[in-house]
Amino acid sequence: MPMSGKEMVKLFTKGGWTLDHIAGSHHIMVKGSQSVSIPVHKKRT
Repeated sequence: MPMSGKEMVKLFTKGGWTLDHIAGSHHIMVKGSQSVSIPVHKKRT
């Protein structure tokens, strides 16, 4: 089942990732030296 960007951010936060910054509609999550960009576009999956 597809997930929205907002749901992905919640899942990553529970997994120990932290929100570093938001660049436009992309949330940049970091954990240690790793980073990942999660697109958050309203209600799109």
